[in-house]
Amino acid sequence: MANQIQADASNLNAMGQRFIAAWNRASLVKARLSKDRPMASITLRIPVDVVESMKNIAVRRGFVGYQTLVKAYLSEGLRRDEVARDGEGAAAEK
Repeated sequence: MANQIQADASNLNAMGQRFIAAWNRASLVKARLSKDRPMASITLRIPVDVVESMKNIAVRRGFVGYQTLVKAYLSEGLRRDEVARDGEGAAAEK
């Protein structure tokens, strides 16, 4: 009986930790979707043929310009890396 109570408490604690992690991720996503975030200007040196390809792809994908496409690519990669990092952290906690 005591073992079952201990197991139930452990499961409840794990559920609470997953809920908090999901809440934090949702808060981060909500903050990233905000239009009034501070922006930084950066300069990238990219080969001309790559810029031309991005311009063509941007038009086909319905983006206003290639810079918007670059931001979408950056966001995609960032989200993927953050999910991988969060997954590594969750695996380490087990």
